Amino acid sequence: MKLKNKLYLIQFFILFALIILTWAMYTSFHQQSHHNLENELKKSVDVNTLLLHSALKDTYKTFEQRKSLFTHIHRAALAEFKKDETIPSFIL
Repeated sequence: MKLKNKLYLIQFFILFALIILTWAMYTSFHQQSHHNLENELKKSVDVNTLLLHSALKDTYKTFEQRKSLFTHIHRAALAEFKKDETIPSFIL
């Protein structure tokens, strides 16, 4: 075999090895980035779920407090009206 053909063959194997190495590195990078993306999305969803749950809990507490306040005002006004039925309702 001529030296020229040997050099072409060596270049072909080097190129083939580099292509395989590049493909392996790309595959590894792609899998790692996909894994990192999945983890970040899961963390983000978990944090947002906790924040949403906390906000809904606070909203429910506020609603219950206002409901309790209006119930108390209603009962106080009803008690005053029962004491003196001649009071006009717009004063209460």
